Amino acid sequence: MSGSHRANSSDETPRIEAGPKGSQIWWRGRRLLGPSPRDSQLRRLPAQPHDQTLYVCISPLLGEGLSPFVRRLSRNSAVLCVELEPCLAELWHRRESGLSMVPLVSSWVDVTSVAQTMISQRAIRRVETVTLSGGGALYRERYRHIEPALQTVIQRFWANRGTEIRLGRRWLANVWKNTGQASGDLAVLSDAMPPKAVLIGAGPSLDADIALLEETLLRESTETFTGDSEGGTGDIRRPAIVAIDTALPALAARQIPVDCVVAMDGQLANAADLVPWVWHNSVLIADISTHPSIVRTFDPARRAFFATRFSDLRLFPSSDTAGTDTAWTDSIHGLTAKVPSLVPRGSVAPSALEILVYTLGVTDLVILGIDFWYHPPRTHARMATGHRRFLNLHNRISGTGGAAQLVQRPWRSGTLRNGEPVQLDGILADQAAQMAHVVSVLQGEVPDVRFRQLPNRGLPIGTDEISPGELKHWVTTTPSWRLPRTIATDRSRMSYERRLAALNVLGERLIAQEAALTADGPVFLDAMLDFAWFDLPQWPLAGRTAAAARLHRLRFLRAVRDHRRRVIRALAAAGVTPRESP
Repeated sequence: MSGSHRANSSDETPRIEAGPKGSQIWWRGRRLLGPSPRDSQLRRLPAQPHDQTLYVCISPLLGEGLSPFVRRLSRNSAVLCVELEPCLAELWHRRESGLSMVPLVSSWVDVTSVAQTMISQRAIRRVETVTLSGGGALYRERYRHIEPALQTVIQRFWANRGTEIRLGRRWLANVWKNTGQASGDLAVLSDAMPPKAVLIGAGPSLDADIALLEETLLRESTETFTGDSEGGTGDIRRPAIVAIDTALPALAARQIPVDCVVAMDGQLANAADLVPWVWHNSVLIADISTHPSIVRTFDPARRAFFATRFSDLRLFPSSDTAGTDTAWTDSIHGLTAKVPSLVPRGSVAPSALEILVYTLGVTDLVILGIDFWYHPPRTHARMATGHRRFLNLHNRISGTGGAAQLVQRPWRSGTLRNGEPVQLDGILADQAAQMAHVVSVLQGEVPDVRFRQLPNRGLPIGTDEISPGELKHWVTTTPSWRLPRTIATDRSRMSYERRLAALNVLGERLIAQEAALTADGPVFLDAMLDFAWFDLPQWPLAGRTAAAARLHRLRFLRAVRDHRRRVIRALAAAGVTPRESP
């Protein structure tokens, strides 16, 4: 290369020099590839790619040596190219046609989001990072963190897959049953809710706060909570009290009234939290996958649904369209007609926060008992005696009744809000991170929204502190309001009928899919029925090829039959005669 050419290549624009052994890239006075550009990239890549592996290729430039490697990849592996230098990222637009489907990302956020999609679609189990050019030296430290970060994403994906496999059939069975339950309209509740609310969880710090809560809410406020048989209350001059379902036993023991209960647990054990005779004046806001016994505890006119995408299924519309008219243009999506759709956060607390702010218009919240931390063996706030005796017989507290590997939880080091170093439940620590993320997003998107907590132990979630004295003043300055006697409207009745119609159509498609799987010939899988087999351990790899689909035909058939029977039973319970053929 002549000295004059090198001088011309010292500016900020990469220069391409074509040659018989590939195109050499010059930038800032230096070449970024070896003497044989194509071979220098190919040598850095493994000769035999592994299955279910994500290859992160750093600074691929034109990717000339990458094309032969991509052709050798199995269908279960993928390549993700990363280039953090904008000038070099522009070269990717000139890549070979064989790399047209290989994505290149140029920011840390995109690395994570694109990789998450690849991991879920191809069931990726490992990551390998390969630096393909000298451009990788520009941001060496940032590139070094990509592989461990994506390994964490993979571990989280497979942990969630384990939960899907264990609970997926339960969640969906709950959806079928709850579809046949009438529900109210959250818009009615939003018109009546005050701008202030207390969100209460079942963390151990509630034990210290509950006496103050009782004194502040029942003595300092001017509530006339009558508990009348018609399901209404008198005028209230205090913040709305919103409880996560697991906090109800502790509140019942102190006779603290609750205006709204938020529930999303799909398991039967959680139903014991509701002590049904106490909460007949409360409104239930439940995930549509909540266990039906919890839903049935509340009057049909005083319950409303929301939906979380507990898995990336086509059954539910995206959060961008859910709750709008376009959400049920497809009849199957009518299962969530007019139902607010939330991103799954791993726990009920972040979802409750989003509902209160986005849907109900609350802008000033005090959060109590949401700690995401406990000191074993006690995991929750103190409960009513009978309720504690019941739960001690179940593995949610005692750890009995299940295999050790299913009840053990990972532990890690961390720091509480007060600066105290402690050991943390890894699952709850992840949920606290989700809660902190939601708090940050809400503070950025909603004008004047405010979140505060009393100064007790627990993981930090990005809230301010409020003193006991400030809490009392905050309560007494709340305007008067009245909890509606019913949140059922004509619109909610129409949504209920749409859900039943969608469930009927879903039953027809399951019947058609069952017939296709029992017939001779090629295996046909209805894409809209991916929920029927998403909890099979072989999914999503099974079904990507005709051979794999044939191999797992009997497993698909058993899953489809199971859901078909559950859907027909749910229709019958709702008084709808299912159509037996499409």
